[in-house]
Amino acid sequence: MTHEGFVLRSLRHRRLAAVLSALSVALGVGLVVAVDGLRRAAREHFEKAAVSYDLVVGPKGSPLQIVLYAVFHLDEAPGTLPESVYRGLAADPRVERALPYTVGDAFRGFRVVGTGGGIFGFDVRRGVPVRCAAGRPFGEFDPARPAWEAVLGATAAAETGLGVGDSFTATHGLDARVEGAEHGEAPWKVVGVLEPTGTPVDRVVLIHWEAFYAMEGHDATAGKGAAAGGTAERQISAVIVKAKNPLFALQLFGELRASEDAQPARPFEQVARLFDLVGNADRLLLAVAALVVVVAALGILVSMTNSMNERRR
Repeated sequence: MTHEGFVLRSLRHRRLAAVLSALSVALGVGLVVAVDGLRRAAREHFEKAAVSYDLVVGPKGSPLQIVLYAVFHLDEAPGTLPESVYRGLAADPRVERALPYTVGDAFRGFRVVGTGGGIFGFDVRRGVPVRCAAGRPFGEFDPARPAWEAVLGATAAAETGLGVGDSFTATHGLDARVEGAEHGEAPWKVVGVLEPTGTPVDRVVLIHWEAFYAMEGHDATAGKGAAAGGTAERQISAVIVKAKNPLFALQLFGELRASEDAQPARPFEQVARLFDLVGNADRLLLAVAALVVVVAALGILVSMTNSMNERRR
């Protein structure tokens, strides 16, 4: 009998052990590849979404939290900052584009973000601007004659089933189950649906930031000045800043760090910090996957040793 025939006959004789050994090795190798692939894909996704943002300016606090809620829409805003911060940045000759952000409402779990018309045409990824695939951008908001216009991200539109011409009402806060949280006074009309961008913008509902203040329950002047008994000033959640060049962005970052009201954050830098924080978890998962491979290999070794002993007898 040839060696090949002998091996095949041995495998057929111990087919259950052979199949289990092969499955365990395949499972271990597949787990290692999957964990490493998911880790790389997650980091790439976050970095691609962050690279187009020069600065994000929020209230004093954690720069990482500011990036998470303003860029990735994954966290609650820790507070507000004066509108004058946005006005100053918008008028700064070093700034190419400044976008105000007001957050606090949602529709079926998708965050409603109040911002300016400058969001349209803004690159949220390199070479991927925010633009409508259907309909048009929202128009300017006139409090005397309010037009409640909204533009849905591609994923938000697909999962809610809404399209141009449909209407909906948002809820105050991210929890739609809160009783009395629905903004019935503001029936939003969908005037546009965005093209897919592969970024968190796909999962938001965009409205004009002035319309955000017009909704019931939104105290536009609730902030540090009002609380201290000083002059009340409108508050916003964050400002997205696109500088005219990297040197200007660095200058603005240094100046804003010295501000009493604002906290600047560089999204790409904070993404790197985020993955440094979760790096231990990644390594732990890879270690578990590697352990599965080692255990599977030991199982095969034991099976081969037993088989050799049986043949000797």
